Amino acid sequence: STGVRLSVVDASKVAGINRPTTLNTFHTWLESEPTPGTCLVISNQPYVGYQEAVARYSLHGSGMVIEGVGDKAEKVSPAILLDTFAKWLNFAFLYYEKTREGANAKAISEK
Repeated sequence: STGVRLSVVDASKVAGINRPTTLNTFHTWLESEPTPGTCLVISNQPYVGYQEAVARYSLHGSGMVIEGVGDKAEKVSPAILLDTFAKWLNFAFLYYEKTREGANAKAISEK
């Protein structure tokens, strides 16, 4: 037995879009105080990179090691590809900012 624990997260719908988002799903999961370890984010393309970026942003500092995987995309419209890529870049930038702020705070406290 590998001791793999599967978590099903029942996140609330977000007003205006009437469904949970990736971000509030991770926030809901964190409320359950999961044991730090490996977090495998399973999705499908073209969403894997975006959802992995949201996971890294949301779970930063939690002790989780994050990996995103998913099946290939068949036919995806250019609009969906561009929208998803923009969301991915946004969360990659937010994660960068969060980690940079932490590094800056640490450098200041060490002076």
